[in-house]
Amino acid sequence: MAGKSAAGWVTGDLFSSNLLHWMLWSAADASSRRADAVKPQVLIVENSRTMRETLRMLLSGDFDCLTFADAESGLERMLEHPPDLLLSDVNLDGMDGYELCRRARSEPRLQHIPVVLVSGYPPRLAELQPDAYFLKPVRPAELIAQLHALLRPKSGIGALPVKQVQEG
Repeated sequence: MAGKSAAGWVTGDLFSSNLLHWMLWSAADASSRRADAVKPQVLIVENSRTMRETLRMLLSGDFDCLTFADAESGLERMLEHPPDLLLSDVNLDGMDGYELCRRARSEPRLQHIPVVLVSGYPPRLAELQPDAYFLKPVRPAELIAQLHALLRPKSGIGALPVKQVQEG
């Protein structure tokens, strides 16, 4: 059950109760990095404002985050300025995350972009599969590690295998 903490943070079913601690640690760690370092750009598509902002805040230490409330707007932005990675909820109003993944993969300029889907439901195996799929609740450290792994060069030393499904 979701509620508000004394600090006004929304708490509840998506992340563990350690989310605030993780975000503060992550922000402090990120602030110690060089300011001139270029961060990979992650385009986040999430229809829940709370989730969209939580993901943006969680990832902003490591990534330059752009957020969109619907798949149509996200796809339009991707076509204009392709991001380094797409992170999308599956259950969206209008076009869902699978359709967004399919459309992105059908565009020559976007085919190379890793796609990560997040959902409260297991993946639909008959659908075009993303590069990674996370079941809610998402563990922040695992999500961040997976995004970094997907952005590493696909071959050579240091490339990690891609996790297909993460269970809460």
